[in-house]
Amino acid sequence: NGHKHSRRNNAYHSLYFGILEHCKDPTAQLRAEGLPEESIKLIGLPAYSNEAGVLIAQHNIRLAHRSTLRISMREPTALIGLLRDAAMHAGNIELDYLGMRAQGAVDYRSIPSGVQVWGRLRRAVIPRGDGLLLLLGILIVGCGALCIVPKCPTIRSWAFLGLLFSLISFLELCGSALGDGLYEIDRHLFASNLALDLAICACLTLVMVAIPGRRRKLTANPIAAG
Repeated sequence: NGHKHSRRNNAYHSLYFGILEHCKDPTAQLRAEGLPEESIKLIGLPAYSNEAGVLIAQHNIRLAHRSTLRISMREPTALIGLLRDAAMHAGNIELDYLGMRAQGAVDYRSIPSGVQVWGRLRRAVIPRGDGLLLLLGILIVGCGALCIVPKCPTIRSWAFLGLLFSLISFLELCGSALGDGLYEIDRHLFASNLALDLAICACLTLVMVAIPGRRRKLTANPIAAG
């Protein structure tokens, strides 16, 4: 029962804390999904509010992720808006209250200094929003092309890693936004952030490998590639 209740809350967030916020006519979308039109006032409210609790109790059968998917197909621009909004929240890997203590608690474990440095570096270097989506697109297309074109197996190997981690980052961003809306999205995107960092590391290594002199050395001496 606990898992089922949690799943209903996730579906509620996916709708009312997610896709409906980006619909041109959310009332029409609610009507199409058999949900009460007056529940438009719940858009932006978390599932744990009293008003949302009443809706979840009364319409729990209709609250499902398939509604979010149907709305996405009827109004693709709403899906794009949701992903752009989610990308604006990406990049926070420090997660003070979202990962280490209950919100509002006084006593909590401090964030390790190494993580703080990592977080500052990410904020200074890696874009958010449309810039992040563009970066992921470039990494996916670029690494995908390099998986096929070069004759050097070392380049293909690093390109494959870059492609793999870039896809993981993008799919995790999509899954988080569609699965639980924007509720605590910073915490949900931690894996996406980490995968992007690994993709960038793979691409930087790829650039080093692709330097002409280094590439000739690796091709002539495959043992050095290891």
